[in-house]
Amino acid sequence: MAKVIQKRHKIKVSLSRRIFLVCNSAFLITFAVVCLLPFFNLLAISLSETKEVVAGNVGFVPIGFNTTAYEVLITNSDFWRAFAISIQRVLLGTLLSLVINVLAAYPLSRGKKFFKGRQIYVVLFVTTMFFTGGMVPQFIVIKSLGIYDTIFALILPTALNAWNIVL
Repeated sequence: MAKVIQKRHKIKVSLSRRIFLVCNSAFLITFAVVCLLPFFNLLAISLSETKEVVAGNVGFVPIGFNTTAYEVLITNSDFWRAFAISIQRVLLGTLLSLVINVLAAYPLSRGKKFFKGRQIYVVLFVTTMFFTGGMVPQFIVIKSLGIYDTIFALILPTALNAWNIVL
């Protein structure tokens, strides 16, 4: 069996490309750090003593380590109820949105031969993408449907997304 010797060819990178890569990396790292710093500050505040927070002494390191805020949060039943509603909204909303968007998008993806009024529906969907009724009419519709103060008032208005259908 013949041995195949592979030569590794180094790709020459120009000076301008190296400068770009260094500047781009520096920019992205700086941007990531700037985006993460408020979260580190928030974590330090949540783990610090109240008097130190009120005095404005807390930066990125907790002062007077304290977990009282987390203890109150964990023992609060309203937090867990709100968390359960969030999970329910995500699961139901994703499932319903997926089903409705697929059922609307599939016929629109077919040609005129299979779906006669296709172009009319495409225009209607694209028009609703650009012009919305607004918050007050949406509230009136939710109220008149009798779903006010239910989980469906959070899920149904966003279940059909014209952008996802067109996409």
